[in-house]
Amino acid sequence: MPVKKFEGDSYPLQIFVHFNTDINTMLYSIPRHIKISGLNIKQHRPLSAHQQNAVAILKDNYSERNFFINASTKMFIEKFRTSKSFIAVNKEIAAETNIKIEEIRRYTAPFFDHLKKMGFIVKEGSSVNLKTRARFNKNKQLDEYKIEKCLDAAETTDVYIARVIGLQKKVIIKLLKQVSKADNDQFKSEYNFLYTLNNSGVTPEVYAFKKEKTYRYFVQEYIQGPPLNEYLRLHPKMKLPTFIKIAGSLIHSFKIIHDNSIVHGDIHPGNIFISARRQVKLIDFGLALHHTLECNEMVDHGGVYFYMPPERINNTTHQKFLKQPDFFSDVFQVGVVLYGMLYNKYPFNGITWEELALEIKEKEPVFKDVSIFGFNVPEWIKQLIQKCLSKNPEQRFADAAQLNKAFQKKLIHVRNI
Repeated sequence: MPVKKFEGDSYPLQIFVHFNTDINTMLYSIPRHIKISGLNIKQHRPLSAHQQNAVAILKDNYSERNFFINASTKMFIEKFRTSKSFIAVNKEIAAETNIKIEEIRRYTAPFFDHLKKMGFIVKEGSSVNLKTRARFNKNKQLDEYKIEKCLDAAETTDVYIARVIGLQKKVIIKLLKQVSKADNDQFKSEYNFLYTLNNSGVTPEVYAFKKEKTYRYFVQEYIQGPPLNEYLRLHPKMKLPTFIKIAGSLIHSFKIIHDNSIVHGDIHPGNIFISARRQVKLIDFGLALHHTLECNEMVDHGGVYFYMPPERINNTTHQKFLKQPDFFSDVFQVGVVLYGMLYNKYPFNGITWEELALEIKEKEPVFKDVSIFGFNVPEWIKQLIQKCLSKNPEQRFADAAQLNKAFQKKLIHVRNI
């Protein structure tokens, strides 16, 4: 079927939302498909730097995904083993910690919203379960595609692995299951961005857009390879030349994106896949936009906290993001990814949003001489990442094209020495 740009009517694992002032007495509980079990350190070694505080594993039997959780997360979720309201849980925590309930809610409200979005806690009596959470089950046929597995199910979208009927070819189907105008516009926009980049080699190819009365879906290439974080975990003895190859492919991929006047807006390792040939493939353009777009929609959609540039940050919990992303913010996020590749940790940290925001705005990143893999980090790589992470956007590379040019220039110079 020929691929066409969709022109029809007017859409992590990390999802973050704004402060929610909803303090009603609706009851919530842990759904049946969520299980929490103790952490077997021997079985799960080695833990990354981000997992060192993990005390348990949250198992989502629906999506077949496991999440390491710390003591605070475990305590909060387990409050909902019996049906309780958000107010009741906050009262319990306030009594246990001798902290005023208003102060408790300042931190628990956005976290509570996050857990609801992830489906880790649901409204009492909700129909969300293993059979109904996704729009379609295994073996469902959508036109010429047969669903094999649901990779992710969110409030408005599902992601499936499917197979072309009669062929051995696997594909990814992204399905919009609630056709509101806003969701439909964003979904259509994501497909069109991918369509624009269809022959670039840096994104999954899209094959078709299907429009039904009650849902929409598009079909894209199935990538043979893991996301970046998983790839790094599987290669604990990576050598410097391999790091440079992957970093160069990553930077070049975003050069292609920016050359097409597209701002990704949500760059983090979960959206970066490494193919069998160590080539980078970028996914999830749900938050992407053209750099000429005049709107503030990204303030509502946000992004992943640890990758947010300082100019987009508001220190308060109420409204975390101040402006839409641009090329400068994409460059900052690429810098955070490269830093994480080298050291297996974020350049900025904080337990609360306020602490993290302050570090991003004021703290300078620390560059160790030796990477997590054991190789010495060249000064030129440190300098490139340092420039990407500049507090002042205008002191960064203007876009990924400039970053790619500098990277290649340094690389040629080093090879000629």
